[in-house]
Amino acid sequence: MNKVTLNIENVPTQADFASTLAAHSWVAQFDCPDCPAIELLQFRTAFSYLSLSRQRQTINYRRSCYSLKHDCEDATGHYVSERAYILAAIMAGFTAKVRGPCCFLNLRDDAREHERIEMLSRARKDT
Repeated sequence: MNKVTLNIENVPTQADFASTLAAHSWVAQFDCPDCPAIELLQFRTAFSYLSLSRQRQTINYRRSCYSLKHDCEDATGHYVSERAYILAAIMAGFTAKVRGPCCFLNLRDDAREHERIEMLSRARKDT
């Protein structure tokens, strides 16, 4: 898999991260032991990756955010905490639902979608 080129324009700020976390306090259950500065970088990485992704009309209960964050890590080559991934998804406009200890999104997740993200990343790299 080719690494995704991250968009460095319009990346979320520390204030965006803090306000999104404050507005969605339930995300705190997906605790992250890292310091805030490192988590902000993870948040920005996830946000850039998710900005290439598309939504579906319903919540995708086939894969949890914990599973989906690994796609982001594989594509970008950077570690992303589950909490940073969830907050980035919310800020990117995705709907999050908690079911038991897991969180799920209305994120499209299929082979064609992964190919589309790689194609968009290559196009971004070429410009």
